[in-house]
Amino acid sequence: LLKRMLSQAERVFCADADINEISLSFLEYLNQPYRYIANTHKHNAGVKAKEIFSLNKFMKALNKEDEYLVCCDSKTHAEIIGNLNMKQDYLLITSEGYYYSKTKTWNKDKIPPDLDSHKRVIFSPKIIYGLDSTMARPVYLYMKGRTISPVAMVQQLCRNRNITQLNYLFS
Repeated sequence: LLKRMLSQAERVFCADADINEISLSFLEYLNQPYRYIANTHKHNAGVKAKEIFSLNKFMKALNKEDEYLVCCDSKTHAEIIGNLNMKQDYLLITSEGYYYSKTKTWNKDKIPPDLDSHKRVIFSPKIIYGLDSTMARPVYLYMKGRTISPVAMVQQLCRNRNITQLNYLFS
């Protein structure tokens, strides 16, 4: 069905950061002419990055922020960071759903929340692609390096399209 759709379509537009040799080879296999335009814009170029070397220092830095996005490669660590962050209201997003600390309630809906409607967001690998924030705020990255690939880590932190500072801890 995909071959037929691509062969019979008047035009096909493919747009994604992950267009690669395999997808281009498939078009060549179908004898479909194509024009590849590489997007060279790096929306987070020039953002300062700082490595943090302990969870204690990570939490101290986080608690000084009014707004932030925290990316974790572990549901457990996203929950730990949320539990250690008792002074501020936040939104926690995991495979279990969405937890609003202000109301202390879990929402099991499968509809993702609007990231920009919350000043402070913590999430697990539940979000890697698709859900974006345009709010200018710092991003914190807490990674164990066991559950998602480095490429997925970058995708995850780039959910914020307007990073003011990147702070990261590889545990």
